[in-house]
Amino acid sequence: MTNLDEYIKKELKKGFSKEEIKETLTKAGWNEDDVVKALEKDYKEEFSQYKVKTKKFWLILATIVIVIILSGAIIYTFPYLNQKSAEECMKKDGFWKIHTCMVKNDLVEGKKEMLKTKCDNFHDDEKNKCYIKLAKDKNEIEFCSKIDIQEMKWECETAPWRNNECEYKALLGEGVKQCFIDLAIEAENIDYCLRKGVYEDCVIAVSQAKDNIEFCNNNNKCIVEFALLKKDINICKKSQLKNKCIEEFNKVN
Repeated sequence: MTNLDEYIKKELKKGFSKEEIKETLTKAGWNEDDVVKALEKDYKEEFSQYKVKTKKFWLILATIVIVIILSGAIIYTFPYLNQKSAEECMKKDGFWKIHTCMVKNDLVEGKKEMLKTKCDNFHDDEKNKCYIKLAKDKNEIEFCSKIDIQEMKWECETAPWRNNECEYKALLGEGVKQCFIDLAIEAENIDYCLRKGVYEDCVIAVSQAKDNIEFCNNNNKCIVEFALLKKDINICKKSQLKNKCIEEFNKVN
């Protein structure tokens, strides 16, 4: 293969047409007949392998680009594949579940007012009590997690209102003593009296309400009060502190 053939081959590889190559060569001083004769040769076979490689290269490149685009699309959309709509969240059972669903699915923006509770308008102790009441009203202990006093939060999470109203009031610190007394009288069970600061007054109230000294459970004050109520000094004999009971009885009678 001559230098002319080599040159034509290289130029054809670059994508130049035969007319362009002819024009370039003749301007460069090559004999036009020699150039034409050289261009008449069949270079198809020589370029077949080159064309196949070129086609394969672009095919691979296109495949890589498509894979990159698809991968990016999947990575970008993955967090949203299982994302729920606001309408789906609103179908959840209970305020807390609705709130959690809205936050988890990034649906809070523009709906903050809807997700607020009345407790957000309070501060400190009132706010904590509000969350306790809300947890009871909605029967969802998740609201207890909003309480900023650890001990109160833990007690709230035991859902004391599911046991009895008094346990709930004890958590709020509202009318606890009388509540347990009333509960013990109603249930005829002094186990409800076993509360700090409640016991003695509670057993007195139960024993008198049920007219049964057994509810005193050997509590001396309860026995004295029962003896005074019945105006019977002999009841003092049932007290382990009989003499003190008689002394107290005589002071009154």
